[in-house]
Amino acid sequence: ALRAWRALGCRDGGRLDIRLDAAGTPNFIEANPLAGLNPGHSDLPFICRFKGISFDELIRRIVASALALHTAGHQPARDVFEVKPVNKVLIIHNDVSDESPADARDILDQIRYVTEALHAEGYQTSLLAIDLNLDAAKRRLQAEKADVVFNLVEAIDDSGQLVPIATALLDHLCIPYTGACTEALILTSNKILTKQWLRLHDIATPDWWDPDTPSPVAPAPGRWITKPLYEDASIGMDDGYRQALSGTVAA
Repeated sequence: ALRAWRALGCRDGGRLDIRLDAAGTPNFIEANPLAGLNPGHSDLPFICRFKGISFDELIRRIVASALALHTAGHQPARDVFEVKPVNKVLIIHNDVSDESPADARDILDQIRYVTEALHAEGYQTSLLAIDLNLDAAKRRLQAEKADVVFNLVEAIDDSGQLVPIATALLDHLCIPYTGACTEALILTSNKILTKQWLRLHDIATPDWWDPDTPSPVAPAPGRWITKPLYEDASIGMDDGYRQALSGTVAA
């Protein structure tokens, strides 16, 4: 897991999915470099809780890690979580409405929990929804003058493929932010590209087949894991989608 995390250029905190193959060898399945932060049901807060790390401490460490990376030229000392004082944190997130799917509206709960945790640490906070109006976002980011941006952008214009746009804008403005850098988001947002990259680093990951790409060899009969190419986890994958694959691929 650590080898895959580092090979993908991920940072701060996130989640990697690993499964054992028939021979008992760990295989990389998927990376989520911006894991959900809802303490009620998100995996990363659950894992931290089992390790004795409270939600407030998790949020503090994420902010401190981001600042350590920024101040140390992206080469922080190992396990350094004490850095210069931070007064203001700007939380950026994807724009959602009452018409958005339930999984998208979960970001509203995450914003509330993260804001409460930041306030408990003494930080001032403000919010900014990121959409395709990048000129307006740029002006607001410059006006906020935040010490660090807490990145909760899971999609832009309801597309996970556009997530790197937010961090690319922050890179352009030289504003420190939490979570994966733009390059890591580009790499991990495409599951096939991720698996190809990890194969180059000699990290085991199952063979794959993309039903939307012409291939001389169809997948062999048996059980397959199906996932959307550009979205986190298995969003949109239900029995109807599985059946639409004409029975060739089984979830």
